[in-house]
Amino acid sequence: SLYPSVAAVGSYVYVAWEDNTFGNMEIFFKRSTDSGATWDSTQRLTNNAGWSGDPSVAVSDSSVYVAWQDNTFGGNWEIFFKRSTDSGATWESTQRLTYNAGTSNWPSVAVSGSNVYVAWHDSTFGNWEIFFKRSTDSGASWGSAQRLTNNAGASSYPSIAAMGSNIYVAWNDDTFGNSEIFFKSSADSGSSWGSTQRLTYNTGTSMDPSVAAVGSY
Repeated sequence: SLYPSVAAVGSYVYVAWEDNTFGNMEIFFKRSTDSGATWDSTQRLTNNAGWSGDPSVAVSDSSVYVAWQDNTFGGNWEIFFKRSTDSGATWESTQRLTYNAGTSNWPSVAVSGSNVYVAWHDSTFGNWEIFFKRSTDSGASWGSAQRLTNNAGASSYPSIAAMGSNIYVAWNDDTFGNSEIFFKSSADSGSSWGSTQRLTYNTGTSMDPSVAAVGSY
């Protein structure tokens, strides 16, 4: 059991992870309705021929969203998505969010109201870059993918957070020779994006950021 992702709202806590209990890596899910004191039975969200891994979970009211990477179709990694509208009791059909020539990995999902956002890193254009996709109807349908970076180095392992119409994305990037943490934000629900900011200037390696937001912070 690997790479858990956790989200919470009110007294509900949700955890998704990848697991090879049945011989293949699949996405599993568990919820608690009493602030983590007790837990419902484990649910298996995928049953695929390929590898399903690196899930990310987000929640808004009774809607729960899970994104993950999957190489079921032709051996190429793509981003997949699933939602529940009843606090994780039942789940709708899986949606495939990417159809790329390159590799799409490491999704991160965030939600604000009916807007759902997914960021990931992608090698479609020959270099690892950060991509972004949004839904304005609670994950029922999705807009076109946006490319957030266009760097000489590798931009990878994004983390995304949202609050109101503000979206925040952090990632690691080795454009300047050393892996550092970079940041980008949108104030209009992902329609446009501000300039990239470099957050670290270290002699060591800075990797795998995680971002969160509350109010104006």
